[in-house]
Amino acid sequence: MSRPLPLLIACAFLPAWAATPPADAKVVADAERAFAARAQQVDAREAFREHFAPDAISFAPLPGPAQPRLTASQPWGTNIQWRPVEAGISASGELGWTTGPTEYRDHPQGPRVGQGYYTSVWRKQPDGSWKVLLDLGVSVPELLDEPDFGGGPSARGGRRRAATALAELRALDATFGTPRAATGPAAWADGLHRAARWHTRGRVPVRGGTAVARALAGQAPQRWTAVGVGIAASGDLGYSYGSGAWLEAGGERGFVYLAVWQRQQQGWRLRMLAQNPLPPPQPE
Repeated sequence: MSRPLPLLIACAFLPAWAATPPADAKVVADAERAFAARAQQVDAREAFREHFAPDAISFAPLPGPAQPRLTASQPWGTNIQWRPVEAGISASGELGWTTGPTEYRDHPQGPRVGQGYYTSVWRKQPDGSWKVLLDLGVSVPELLDEPDFGGGPSARGGRRRAATALAELRALDATFGTPRAATGPAAWADGLHRAARWHTRGRVPVRGGTAVARALAGQAPQRWTAVGVGIAASGDLGYSYGSGAWLEAGGERGFVYLAVWQRQQQGWRLRMLAQNPLPPPQPE
């Protein structure tokens, strides 16, 4: 009969993060707040350059390297104010995400001239700082009344080998990206986190897995293909991004997407989905 390893020996086989206290997502939210505060001190473009990782991805409108785009652009001249209302962090403490409302003004004290919601994936850098790895924003007709994020523990999906967790996430993302008939919420519900959110241009954000399943089922069938998929070392938090299209009666309507996934005991669940419609193709 096999016997369990003594505790001290077993611990030697665990990754370093497994022996540390659970990470708190407040650290990611605080990085977001510092980013937003910096945008009130300098032109927003400069704040983005400072707080985006060297290999960050932005959507303009298709996903691509953010830093060359930021460097090539002129100062934006628009005051942008934002705050985090939800955030998450991996058990390993090196990957996180935030989302919240964004307000646009001609100057800091001026009236709001536009609003939307951002979704950002953050990664801890070798020097210990946090930088944005992915960022996608959508414009909305109105903002929800939500309190600022206060704090919360890391995702609790149990340890999972990173290679296994990544393969599982790639497969689930591909399943979500396969056209399915809009037969009702059940077509989506199994893969959604109970606290899922859905943000898309022109629509008030949808919160809660049941509401998101109902909203997605009411849309035209869609397909998407991931350009990139990544996970935390602990295998409990991940992201995917790419492009796709709603398959509408009059033809396809393209979009880009950024998804945040959280792994629970029963497997990966979609926690956050942001989709931004692409502009219609220009006639040749």
